[in-house]
Amino acid sequence: MTRSQESTASRALFLGFLLFLLMACGPTPGSDTAGAATQSLSINGLVEQSRSITAADLQKMEQHDLGTIQLSKGNGEVYLELEAATGVLLTELLQSVTIKGQTNKNYSSYYVVCTATDGYKTLYSWNELFNSPIGDGVYLIMQANKQSLIEMDQSIMMISLEDQISGKRNLRQLDNIEILAAG
Repeated sequence: MTRSQESTASRALFLGFLLFLLMACGPTPGSDTAGAATQSLSINGLVEQSRSITAADLQKMEQHDLGTIQLSKGNGEVYLELEAATGVLLTELLQSVTIKGQTNKNYSSYYVVCTATDGYKTLYSWNELFNSPIGDGVYLIMQANKQSLIEMDQSIMMISLEDQISGKRNLRQLDNIEILAAG
């Protein structure tokens, strides 16, 4: 093999190895879109009819002025500040679907699982949302830091303002809300 052929073969081997590394480290077909902003979410589970909610649907709902929000870690350290934030109440969104089999006797067995594209989940009991101050503070953020929902990298973001540690149930890239019942 000549020096030129050796150089060409080495380059081809190196490029093949580099391509292998890029493919191995990148997303695989069918993998989740962790970290990607979401522009819609679905509501399913124990509902009469599953529903897809788009960013445009959310923008048509009542917007609540939330002011400045500081999300904190367990040690109290603020890790994210949202200025001039507005949001849609999760309870108002949930009221847009009909729940299967819910009665006054089994009301307390229902719960809501909210899931992000990366698999991160937060959970709320039905009573917590509709029968306590917590429900008055769970919002899907529509605008913050002079960015609209569709401009935010973290959309669709959901926060719980009444939690003592505000960051624990901060969920980014929300794409699914599932309504379930225990037992």
